[in-house]
Amino acid sequence: EMRLSFKTGGIISSILVNEGDVVKKGQTLATLNLSEINAMLQQAKLGYEKANRDYQRALSLYNDSVATLEQLQNAKTALDYAKANVDVASFNLSYSTIAAPEDGTILKKLASENEIIAQGHPVFLFGKKSQNWLLKVNVTDKDAVLINHNDSVDITLDAHPKAILKGVVTERRKFADPYTGTFEIGISLNPQGLTLVSGLIAKASIQSQSRKEY
Repeated sequence: EMRLSFKTGGIISSILVNEGDVVKKGQTLATLNLSEINAMLQQAKLGYEKANRDYQRALSLYNDSVATLEQLQNAKTALDYAKANVDVASFNLSYSTIAAPEDGTILKKLASENEIIAQGHPVFLFGKKSQNWLLKVNVTDKDAVLINHNDSVDITLDAHPKAILKGVVTERRKFADPYTGTFEIGISLNPQGLTLVSGLIAKASIQSQSRKEY
């Protein structure tokens, strides 16, 4: 799952997909109203043009021994600063549209057209179309210290109660959930031809590699 958002804040101009829609990589999902962003880019370009004229004038005066080296360096710094402002404005413009990062599905739409949205606030919950499924389980501290990478796992799903899927531990968080005090474990699983969707409930039986002698 991925949370997709705009790099900049503003008014949402259009949302082009609905929950449950299957989308292709690169497909436009939503756009901001670009009036303010385009104006900021134009302002940056005008500032760069002025800084460039000032630098060319300072260079000409310096070559004629009228301007000092410090004045020329200050003009060059102002030119570089103006160029950086153009780059920032151009970058923000390019990220004022949300495009699908991969083939996948719109799991949830978190905003609507004409809403004012803050920078980085999620607009979509996106599910990648992938054969790599991850089951997240939470275990106690006593169990967490016994679980290792590559431990084998037997998994049963409420949606497919008669099937036992095979999985392997691939992720182990090093810190506890502040609300539950448990540790999250990530288990990669093989769907074995079953239809899986994001949010299914599962039960995992983990066979730890840790052994003790008695």
